[in-house]
Amino acid sequence: MNPSKPRSIINLVLLCCLVGMLSSCATKIPYKSVKNQLPPIKAGYARVYFYCLQGNGIRYPLRVDGKKAGFVENYECLYQDHAPGNCKLTVGMAGMIFTPGKDLTLNLTPGETQYVQVEQALHLFGPASCRLILMDPDQGAPDLDQCYFMQSKTP
Repeated sequence: MNPSKPRSIINLVLLCCLVGMLSSCATKIPYKSVKNQLPPIKAGYARVYFYCLQGNGIRYPLRVDGKKAGFVENYECLYQDHAPGNCKLTVGMAGMIFTPGKDLTLNLTPGETQYVQVEQALHLFGPASCRLILMDPDQGAPDLDQCYFMQSKTP
């Protein structure tokens, strides 16, 4: 057997992995380049932006009233329009199953925009967890400019 043959196969596999990683990075769209093109809030609804300002590689699954809303990770954001009233937001840690983190309940009014940051909480003992933090609009809106926009699942 030719000793360079296994090395060529390994190099090919590494090249394919690198191309896959680079192509996934290339599809991300900076939020600040699309924010003026996003549709307005649906009449009679409120808008909730979710975003993550951590570059730790963890995907955070999001649920709104128990239904899947999407994922955020590594400086990503998405939004979901929601009917007014109470809205239960849940974040989890990505894995084989949805592992719930902390919940956040908002009382939404028509036409308002809320900003919710997803943050990982590290613990000295025990597994990491995650939480949702309701941000002041004066901080949440500019935070989105650091993110890439992701398509959300809108009801």
